[in-house]
Amino acid sequence: LPAPDARWSFEGDARDSVGKHHGDLHSGAKVRGGRLILDGVAANVRSAPLDRDIHEKTLEAWVALANLQQRGGGVIGLDTPQGQFFDSIVFGELNPQRWMAGSDFYRRSQDPGGVEETAQPDELIHVAIVYAKDNSITVYRNGQPYGTTYRKGTLHPFLKGKSRFLFGQRLSGVNPPLAGEVEEARAYFKALSPAEVAASYQAGAAGVTAEELAAVLTGEQRDRLAELRTAGERVREKLAGLRVKAGDPWTAALADARSNRANPLHPWHQSVVQGASAEPHELRERWTTLANYWKAEVRSRREFNQRQYENLWDLRGEQQRQWFRYGSMLDAAGRKDPTQISGTLPAHNGVFSIPPEGDRVVGGILPAAVYTHGLSSRHTGMLTSPRFLIETDNIFVRVMGRNSWVRLAIENYPRGNGGIYPAARLDQDEVGWVRLDTAYRRGSHAHLEFFTVDGNYGDPAQRLFFGAAQVVSGKQATLPRETTVPIVSLLRGAPPASLDELALRYGGQLQRVVQAWQTRTLSEDDTAFLDFFVRKQLLPTTIDELPQLRELVERYRQLENAIPVPRRAPGVREAVAFDQPLFERGQHTRPGPAVPRRGLSVLGTAPFATRQSGRLQLAQQTVSSANPLTARVMVNRLWHYLFGQGIVSTVDNFGQLGAKPTHPELLDYLATRFSRAEKWSIKNMIRLMVTSQAWQQGSDVSAAARQMDPDNDWLSHMPVRRLEAEAIRDALLATSGQLNPLLYGPGVNVYFVKKTENGGYPKGPLDGDRRRSVYLRIRRNAHNPFLEVFDAPKPSTTRGRRDITNVPAQSLTMLNDPFVIDQSAKWAAALIADGLTSTQRVRHMFEVALSREPDSTELSIALDYLSEHAAAQGVASADIPGSAPIWQDFAQSLFCLKEFIYVR
Repeated sequence: LPAPDARWSFEGDARDSVGKHHGDLHSGAKVRGGRLILDGVAANVRSAPLDRDIHEKTLEAWVALANLQQRGGGVIGLDTPQGQFFDSIVFGELNPQRWMAGSDFYRRSQDPGGVEETAQPDELIHVAIVYAKDNSITVYRNGQPYGTTYRKGTLHPFLKGKSRFLFGQRLSGVNPPLAGEVEEARAYFKALSPAEVAASYQAGAAGVTAEELAAVLTGEQRDRLAELRTAGERVREKLAGLRVKAGDPWTAALADARSNRANPLHPWHQSVVQGASAEPHELRERWTTLANYWKAEVRSRREFNQRQYENLWDLRGEQQRQWFRYGSMLDAAGRKDPTQISGTLPAHNGVFSIPPEGDRVVGGILPAAVYTHGLSSRHTGMLTSPRFLIETDNIFVRVMGRNSWVRLAIENYPRGNGGIYPAARLDQDEVGWVRLDTAYRRGSHAHLEFFTVDGNYGDPAQRLFFGAAQVVSGKQATLPRETTVPIVSLLRGAPPASLDELALRYGGQLQRVVQAWQTRTLSEDDTAFLDFFVRKQLLPTTIDELPQLRELVERYRQLENAIPVPRRAPGVREAVAFDQPLFERGQHTRPGPAVPRRGLSVLGTAPFATRQSGRLQLAQQTVSSANPLTARVMVNRLWHYLFGQGIVSTVDNFGQLGAKPTHPELLDYLATRFSRAEKWSIKNMIRLMVTSQAWQQGSDVSAAARQMDPDNDWLSHMPVRRLEAEAIRDALLATSGQLNPLLYGPGVNVYFVKKTENGGYPKGPLDGDRRRSVYLRIRRNAHNPFLEVFDAPKPSTTRGRRDITNVPAQSLTMLNDPFVIDQSAKWAAALIADGLTSTQRVRHMFEVALSREPDSTELSIALDYLSEHAAAQGVASADIPGSAPIWQDFAQSLFCLKEFIYVR
């Protein structure tokens, strides 16, 4: 058997029996009966810091899950709290009821392809994950490979003194924790072989070997141990005969009730399933003890939360009016003041949603919060807080959601990704606490954003929603304690004196909370109690159980599935505005006096009189009749785009350092017409310019004009201009017959040769899927090398005028770029199938590429070139029409003509 480097048998405590990585119990974690008990609320165990660096490794545990519906809990893992790095045995995070190797931001995680877990709640499962030197990761279940070995990312080192072992959570402070019991856990600082994993599983979770135990027991104790083992075997045999079929919801609920005192069925399990005494006084005593425990426990949790955390916002009541709502379900439209929430507050407990598919009519009953999916989980939404100063190291939010995020927008910069820009992905169906690490951002101003994310571009199966209830701040990284416990609602009132009274208590309590739900008067404790029975499917919740709802549910789903998922686009939102300070010498840590919001000083120095951002006032000022600059700048740019040079050649600078207009009266005329007669219509202005005599001139220059106006400032002729980079690429595709005229849809990634060109994004196809250049993705760190050669601007800056260069690199690109060569080859492949003679084909190619026929001299030169090139390549004259390489080279020679890329 392989010897572990760390081993936790949970015999009385969480000590490491072979090493120094002893564990501390946190947030309700307990050791009982030789097992680590994790309640699925906040319980976890954290070891002492590592005493060595760990690279390759094997994590192993024997665990009994409390239920198979839980998502994202970690059994055993390595955790680096400061950097939020972790490797862990995780259940149900990517896909429900499946094991996986959890890691920070899924850098080393993917679904290994194992089958769904089917173990009963009291059934031990052996799970192991091997992290090898070659970056391979293999998951094992009960000694056998679980799915397939995979490689993703590189092996992460966990360093001495900075990392630790973590049980119950995949990462410190990340909800939801695991609900279940760990019999034993081991860690090996090496990659075990398949045979070693199988051998460890066969040997079992022997917390202490029989030999080790026998060595410390007296003879009498050994005899007693043998009797207990025999009795245990008899009990196991009887329990095996009583086992309820797999999948029965009562089985899972009662199994969880055995050790989970928050489970409302815990008193029933004690008195009926476990067969504890049903004598009235003992029944009352157990009930009273449990009620007093939870009364003290809830009070203790509330006092702890009051000491440790400061309430920032409670979104269950009036404080949510301070927040801002946007989106299909959180719409601010139609309000006179979009900076305030109006309408009915969704502050009642008992919210629910109808699942979009399956046999369930309702999946759970939710506490009061702001939700986006009350009507449909296809509706999008964003909820943002007012601006506030970050004064603590941690902010905690009580939330739930799928395909959604919560993030801190630092100084109005919504960059949250979980690193120095705090954010968390929401992937839980029940409301729970989530931590945002704000230590790096203390002293900064920020606002919170909860938002849905459509990652599949309107996929009909896409589901996205969130709910937000509370926001608190705290100095410590420990999550707030949950003060709403399902069993508390049941324990109110006099204790039952018999099993009949206990049964009646359950029935009466359920009837009462259902009636309260109907009248929207549920308390938080009642909501948790009802949610337990609904979520565990202990009440009728399926269409088969509620046939009277079948027609309504089917009609709802038909209508709901027709709702389109709105496409998300970046934009600016209105909220309560504020004046930014002037940062001295540009240092954000040295804010000076606040600068009132206003436009450019040339347009007026008075601050905007508004509580909002001032964008509306800026827009009105920009197009005001008292401001001639906007119209002048705009018509000058239109002139620049059409004529190649603006009336003011410095299109980005109308100031003291800019050029003088060549035709000031014309500029004023066009600006006045644009803002008045044409009513700011760009289309109408373009029509006016292109129908003018000036624009319709030819490019031939007379000798007099060349002498008197060499720079063509007086527009005696239309200047010869090179096509823009995108137009050259599109012309290549159109000429070769490859251009795809498809409209709309997602962009195409850039094709690159060197890894440094792609910015970390996937490599796109060489021809850009034949799409027009407008559909090529533009990223500031992933440039298109072909377009850049022809002066396409870098996307990291804004420019009104592109550079215009004529450099050897452009000719070399037309000769050697793989895209140009590929289009030449495709054009040639299409040409040799047309059945034309060489003369006819040359005429055709000139017409397609240059929009004219060749003259006699050009035709003669082209035919001579074809003959000479064929002879050099060993191609007979009769075979020239069918030789793809010959016509490919001729096609590329046409592409290389200046006439192909210039407009006269």
